[in-house]
Amino acid sequence: MARIELISLSRIWYTIIVVLIHLILVYFGIKQCYFNDRLPWPTSSSLPKLELLIQKFCLLISFVLLLIFIYPALFKIGNFSNDNQQLTIDDLKKTELSLCSKLWQHCFSLSSTLHLIMSFLIIISTVLIHAKQIMVGLKNSALLWHSDLDLLFDWSSSPTISITKRFVISNQNFSSLSFSIDSYSRLSILNFLFASFVCIIREPYVFWSISKIFSILYSFAIALNVLQWCLMYGALQLLIKNICFNTIELRHNIGYLLSNQPYTTLFLYLLLEFLIYISSITYYYYAYNRFKSNYKRSCYDRFSNYCPSLIAIIILLLYTACKMPLAHDIFLLYIQTR
Repeated sequence: MARIELISLSRIWYTIIVVLIHLILVYFGIKQCYFNDRLPWPTSSSLPKLELLIQKFCLLISFVLLLIFIYPALFKIGNFSNDNQQLTIDDLKKTELSLCSKLWQHCFSLSSTLHLIMSFLIIISTVLIHAKQIMVGLKNSALLWHSDLDLLFDWSSSPTISITKRFVISNQNFSSLSFSIDSYSRLSILNFLFASFVCIIREPYVFWSISKIFSILYSFAIALNVLQWCLMYGALQLLIKNICFNTIELRHNIGYLLSNQPYTTLFLYLLLEFLIYISSITYYYYAYNRFKSNYKRSCYDRFSNYCPSLIAIIILLLYTACKMPLAHDIFLLYIQTR
């Protein structure tokens, strides 16, 4: 029977902090769902059934992932990056391991990846419904040119933007619901940046004993991916609010590829972020094969050196296909609204 072993004391506190933050976000996310369900949506516009469904689905999946997250965050599971283990020369020389065992040992850190995904789901859950509220006039149109990232750099304004609606449930019953959207968005963004920082540290740490220079470069590469995510997330919010839901009247409102297509835009963005994350994993396998090639010269090992390069080419092609429509529309939006 395999012995269950805790990773470290710091991982215990890391797990406690993540669970508490995420439970708070899920709780207030559920309250927002309840609030959005009961809003008096104008009869002139269609009810946001799909937007509400996406919000509820993201919160549900995020909570399920939180339950799965607890075990790999606390206990060793045989994965190098998850267990905070460093790759050694002896590990590179081992040949008795099967392919599945090697993939499990050197795949992404399960706990940090789950943390990243569930925090990302919290953030993305409100993008469509908030844009829909602006379109129908339930939120101030001044928020058209604001993204959640603005809240991290502008703390001087009112700490909250509260949406309070009083509406009739029946002829005799009234209800008033109020939410602090700014505080929720700030905590969501900070939680995702926290998860990203863990990935920046944990994945490159595997190669620290073999090559400290590569570990530093790998860490910087992941940090650049996080920076790219921040830029694309802000651009996504502007696109969905101003172009996809067609909430503004532009003087030259022509040439947009994603006009009135919020779901296509969201799908392209999600696929783009997935490819960015896979690129980090490809970087890991490239380094592993290169270091291992110094000790193994079999035909299979030489062939496996080309696999990360081939995967990188495929990722680059898919990345370009997903990025071009988004980049085209955001640049066109910037030019036409200067």
